[in-house]
Amino acid sequence: MHHYFEALTNTSGESLIGYFARVIDRSTQSAVTLASDENGTPIVTVSGHADMAKTDDYGNLDFYVEPGTYHLDIYAPDATTFRYRVPNVGMSSTQGERGPQGEKGDPGAAGNVAANLTQLGNAATTNTTMIYDQATFTWTTGDFSALIDNVNYVASSSTPSTSGAWVRQSSTKVAHKPTGTGTRMRTSAQVMDEVVYASNFTGYDETGVTDSSAAIMAADAVARSRNKTLILSGTPLVTQTLLIDAPTNWRMQGTHFKPGFPNAGPRIIKPATMNATVIRITPNAYQTVLDGIAIAGITGNGGDGIHIEADCVTLLNCSVFRMGQDGVRIGSKVANPYQAGPPAVNYNANCFNLISLHSAYNGRDGLHINDLSGVTNANAGAALRPVLVANGRHGLYVNNAYLGNSFISPLGEANGTTDPTGRGVYFDTNALHQVVIGGDLEANTGGDYFEAVPGANCVYGAVGTGVRIFTQLAHGSWTPTIIGSTTAGTATYTTQRGHYSVSGRMVSFMAEIVWSGHTGTGDLRVTGFPFSPLSVDSSVPNFVPATIVSSGITLAAGAQLKAGFNHNGNFLRVWTSNTGTLTTLAMQTAGTLYIQGAFMAGFPS
Repeated sequence: MHHYFEALTNTSGESLIGYFARVIDRSTQSAVTLASDENGTPIVTVSGHADMAKTDDYGNLDFYVEPGTYHLDIYAPDATTFRYRVPNVGMSSTQGERGPQGEKGDPGAAGNVAANLTQLGNAATTNTTMIYDQATFTWTTGDFSALIDNVNYVASSSTPSTSGAWVRQSSTKVAHKPTGTGTRMRTSAQVMDEVVYASNFTGYDETGVTDSSAAIMAADAVARSRNKTLILSGTPLVTQTLLIDAPTNWRMQGTHFKPGFPNAGPRIIKPATMNATVIRITPNAYQTVLDGIAIAGITGNGGDGIHIEADCVTLLNCSVFRMGQDGVRIGSKVANPYQAGPPAVNYNANCFNLISLHSAYNGRDGLHINDLSGVTNANAGAALRPVLVANGRHGLYVNNAYLGNSFISPLGEANGTTDPTGRGVYFDTNALHQVVIGGDLEANTGGDYFEAVPGANCVYGAVGTGVRIFTQLAHGSWTPTIIGSTTAGTATYTTQRGHYSVSGRMVSFMAEIVWSGHTGTGDLRVTGFPFSPLSVDSSVPNFVPATIVSSGITLAAGAQLKAGFNHNGNFLRVWTSNTGTLTTLAMQTAGTLYIQGAFMAGFPS
């Protein structure tokens, strides 16, 4: 048999006393038989554990084994906790011949091993060095009365702690007291436990080869239970939605991800086969914070990157690229072929905070804000410096959001890569009172800025293809139409031209209408205005006149046309005036009208 004799030490050269070793067959990965002598006496008679050798008081292993090449597995003094493996150790001398002797470990002074705190406290301070709890303690003079914790500082039973203590020198429990008034001693374990690392959980793969979804969710549960930040690292692959259903804080370790850069940095990988949202923040997860989270999709995937349904959610320096649908979506769940989950429900996604969001190359919109129709729960949010570039449709799309969302210095560029209607910013019919301040909107396929309700939103100083957009002075075209008060009727139009401009609530307009063959009955009215007059305001007159000129209209001798608005409808009334009396103008089968005027608008609220 081969006689193996070797000293075990740590990286500091200290003897590992009371440790255990197994000899592992390289083919079967199972422990082989060990003996305490060349006669084959089982090693258990010496070590107390079958086929495990134990280091002596000098840190030396001493056992016999059949010749061969093996792995040597080292265990802690509890004989259970695996420490490390020494691979491919040759143990091949002929039977009965002693193997090479290892260097003798240095145990310090005699009797320097303590099995418990009592033995360490009773140890003679002349020993200088003691071994306890898998670490070296040295007798150190000084006043340690405020530091005794029985972990890093242990009092002596013979000497007051004001004069000295046993001080831990190594192991994971080593402590440090930062300089400065009011600081306290903390162990390395306490520092490491300040955050939760997803990489510490079974199944987390930083290389992105295997699915890390379950490991991330397990890590999040622990982080929330301990009220700690969850740290993500590497490039984990996820194949199912990461559901955040309670307040949490995630941070991705490393540089910010940007596609096309050689050192792109850490990011969550969404595979081509995944057609669901990557991160879904449900209503119960209010005040959740995602810091530096990057998500990159493989071509062919479907669904969104991040879907926010909770209020007061913050995305800080987050990046979302190449999602099948939207990069970031805010609002209640609506009909969506990619969105798994319960039926449509009105959630509360108010007060979102997006700081330096980068959302690009997504299939539909970079940032999509859209609540359920008729509700108002995607409001009072803010996006600071969002970068919304090269998305399939719009950079920013907003609908069913009625109040106070602000977008500061957005970059909406080169959007509409697959949809020719794509804009840098698109405010749909129910996007009201949205505010854009500054920014750069340019080179978008369908135009840089659009709002379905002109003047319902405010854009201050944003630049679109070199043009300053300022909706407090917005202008546009409208289509004037002649109708009857009794029967609206229809007509053949030669000309229908209208233009308006808006300053605050004041709408100025002009129109030219030429028609023939009208079928309407009753009084003649002009409609089609882009806004309605303000209906209730004590400061505004009940009747607002307009200037009108006609041609081809039948009038009594000496009569003149007059026009104006009442507060009871979105149309202009037309009268004739003769001898100081106003008479409504009956429907005309043909004619020409030129109209100019202004009124106080009642914008949608």
